[in-house]
Amino acid sequence: MTEGLKQGLRGRLREHIDDVFYIAQCLEDSESGDIDPERHQLISTYINAIVDIACNVAEENKRPPKPYTMWARKCDATGKGMNEGYVFGDGEKYFALEMHALEYAQSIGYKSLDDAYDYRAFYWTEWEEDRQYIEIDGKVMEFREVKYPRRYS
Repeated sequence: MTEGLKQGLRGRLREHIDDVFYIAQCLEDSESGDIDPERHQLISTYINAIVDIACNVAEENKRPPKPYTMWARKCDATGKGMNEGYVFGDGEKYFALEMHALEYAQSIGYKSLDDAYDYRAFYWTEWEEDRQYIEIDGKVMEFREVKYPRRYS
């Protein structure tokens, strides 16, 4: 297989990443009975097509598809994914580590994290299910949530 064809297949997979997340959500809905059987069949067919593309690329490269990690947020200081941490304002800034939260609090005029907390400038939380980022090969990327079903022919 030529390098150009390999790149084309990889590009096709990247183009469909939003579809994969939409499909995952639809499958969760189908398990709870909130999706009609015809739509479920369409989604299953589409998943099989994406898996076939991934397997073909992996087979050609003689390695398995790349693993990925899902994260709720991305730390503004480190750029790494996080599932718990400090949230400033209504989500203007996110920090996984206390030292980065303190640096930011001081940069916006607070003497300490306690001082910032007293003025409700931030809070600490854990996100259990809300995943908005995906990490592949050490790169954390945001993916957009698909709210409406797409039509496939």
